Amino acid sequence: MNTQTEEQTLAIVPAGSGPNIETLEPVGTPVVWDGFKSRAATLLAGATSLVVTDVSQVALMKEARVKRLTLRSLRIEVENHRVERGEYFKTKKQEIDGQAAALKNLLAPVEAHLLLQEQFAERAEAIRVEELLENRIAEITHAGGNPKLYSLRDMAEADFVELTNGLRATQQIKINAAKATEIARQEADKAAALERERVQAENARLKAEAAVREQEAATERESARLERIKLEDESRARQAAAEAIRQKQEDDARAARAEIEAAQEVERARLRSEREAAEETARQERAARKVIEDAERARKAAEQAEIDAAAEAARRAAAAPDKEKLLALASAVRGILVGEMVSPEGIELYREIYQHLEKTAGMIERRANAL
Repeated sequence: MNTQTEEQTLAIVPAGSGPNIETLEPVGTPVVWDGFKSRAATLLAGATSLVVTDVSQVALMKEARVKRLTLRSLRIEVENHRVERGEYFKTKKQEIDGQAAALKNLLAPVEAHLLLQEQFAERAEAIRVEELLENRIAEITHAGGNPKLYSLRDMAEADFVELTNGLRATQQIKINAAKATEIARQEADKAAALERERVQAENARLKAEAAVREQEAATERESARLERIKLEDESRARQAAAEAIRQKQEDDARAARAEIEAAQEVERARLRSEREAAEETARQERAARKVIEDAERARKAAEQAEIDAAAEAARRAAAAPDKEKLLALASAVRGILVGEMVSPEGIELYREIYQHLEKTAGMIERRANAL
């Protein structure tokens, strides 16, 4: 996993390679740096030789923390002193900044080195946790589990052992089930092979029987073919006879149609003659109807006259007893007279009216005599 050793990763500043405070040149200004230099020299002495190589060196890590924080405080104090004095010596600011920067450059690497020594345990723990996570992922995967389903980084060791044991047990169950399934599949394959052999033998038997049946069917088809040819010959003979009969019937029908058409032509001529005669008769009848209509109007006038006379007779007989009144009415009905008719139609109509009057008078007399 890691390409560097712990010493290469954690001990960034080698022992004995710390800054030399004596290389700082005096500024030659009223700004006093000697106090800071002496304090820095005291703090830097032995700082880079402090190297933590094991997580058990707790005291050494605490010492690195104390020294780092002291250096940090001094560095901040130098910065604050620079800012404060720089306001009063603006003409020397660049020289002051350079001197302060040089001094801070001496302090910052050592401070960083001490921070690395201080945090050695945290980094070692992070490396241990990452290695533990990788090992757990490998174990879970080997046991047939899905590492993404579990919080392996934070899981307690006892819980992890229980989880892996459960996964291995489940994996073994699956392996056993797969073996059982494979055995069952092999048995099924054997049974299927036996069944295929049985089916092949049965198919061979059925094929032989089918061949026999096919031969019999071929013989039957040949017999049916010969019979069909015979029937077709007979059918063609019958069709020829039927065609001759049909032809004769058509000839007879054409002859009959010719006779019918001739008769129809004669009938049409007769009908034309009758129609013309009927039209003439209708014309005469229209003339006769006019005469009859005139006679009918005369008849109706005569009837009205008879009705008026009967009403008058009834009025006169109203004072007599009912029987005498009715007999008088019958006599009055018979006594109705109409002028003499001259046309045959008028005479015939008068005869019908007279008969009706006679029937009416007879009915009145019969009913009156029954009173």
